[in-house]
Amino acid sequence: MARKKKAAARKTVARKKTIARKKVARKKVARKAVARKAVARKSTRSARSTASRAADRARVSKQPAELAYVARKFGVGKEVVAKAIARVGNMRAAVYAALKTYKARSRAADRAKVSRQPHEVAHVARKFGTTSAAVLAALDAQGSSRKKVEAALAANPPPANPPAASPPAVDSPAGNPPARNPNE
Repeated sequence: MARKKKAAARKTVARKKTIARKKVARKKVARKAVARKAVARKSTRSARSTASRAADRARVSKQPAELAYVARKFGVGKEVVAKAIARVGNMRAAVYAALKTYKARSRAADRAKVSRQPHEVAHVARKFGTTSAAVLAALDAQGSSRKKVEAALAANPPPANPPAASPPAVDSPAGNPPARNPNE
């Protein structure tokens, strides 16, 4: 009987050791699984946030700060940027392309006109050798179109100035004698 008890005790101890080993192994597996899930969650979260940040950078929002930034970058007003966003959507590349063409069109339109600013009137007057008053008169008659104003000024060139008359030479005996050269 003693043998049976000893054998039963050995079996019980072996069973307990096996159960303990299995528990430890299960805990290790569970810890690894939790760690794997955490890493997967973290990488998914960072991938999502990176993707959303990139998507956000690819768009132009209508927030005042962003409108002001884009307006400063292209030298236009915030209203122009807002209209461009409404017209082409909020993708940054499309908005930038629309603002570039807007600037090119507005520059070309500005060059096609003659304003009444003194420096521009003086420039046109110098170009055609006429007076500022003649340029202003052409502006009144033709409007602000540069082609029309320049055509009007070219059609009516200013009169050539006659050479200034030199003073008559004084040789008469009643006049003052000619000045003497002191080195003679």
